[in-house]
Amino acid sequence: MAPQNAQDLSSAFNAVRERISHFSAERQQLVKTLEGIIRNAQQLLGDLAGGRGGRGRRSAAGAGGRRRRRKLSAEARAKIAAAQRARWARHRAGKK
Repeated sequence: MAPQNAQDLSSAFNAVRERISHFSAERQQLVKTLEGIIRNAQQLLGDLAGGRGGRGRRSAAGAGGRRRRRKLSAEARAKIAAAQRARWARHRAGKK
């Protein structure tokens, strides 16, 4: 009976070793996948934060979190106002 038990034990041991090997391979693949996800997430966070040199947009809000006002020249404001007056004139002319 001892040789049969030894063979069964050896067979069971080999099956366990094979499963451990398979588990180890799956674990390594999972680690690689997670590292890729983390790398992508870090890149996205860097892009959102504007911390990647010239890449990504910087927010109009300064360090204090307040949004800066954009300044237009007087000439630019005059052109915008003239264009709007012309649009309103065309609109009013179409109603008559």
